[in-house]
Amino acid sequence: MAAVRRTAWPIPGFAHLEPHRHTPFIADLDGPEAAALGPVLARVAAVLREAAGAEKTYLYVFGDHTPHFHVNLAPHRPGDALVGGRGLLSQDAVEASPETHEAVAATARAALMGFRR
Repeated sequence: MAAVRRTAWPIPGFAHLEPHRHTPFIADLDGPEAAALGPVLARVAAVLREAAGAEKTYLYVFGDHTPHFHVNLAPHRPGDALVGGRGLLSQDAVEASPETHEAVAATARAALMGFRR
């Protein structure tokens, strides 16, 4: 699995986790990929929660806009732009600064150094 972060979004630490191999859907993961998914998701979600100073990390999968499987990870803090459900972001959400995104990414990167599954 590989993590990909976004730096232009209202949620610092928002990331995508996707398999190294192109896979259209979660059901297309092979045995070892599927076995690795849970532990990798748990570890990355915990690291992002800690790095972003979040209360929790939402994980969600939508398959409508990209032709490959990926899991979205969104660290959530009370009062941030995440509203859950259909909207996910409040309509008045403001981009977090690139510096804030980079600080969260650097902290998460350091915590994940050497982690292999």
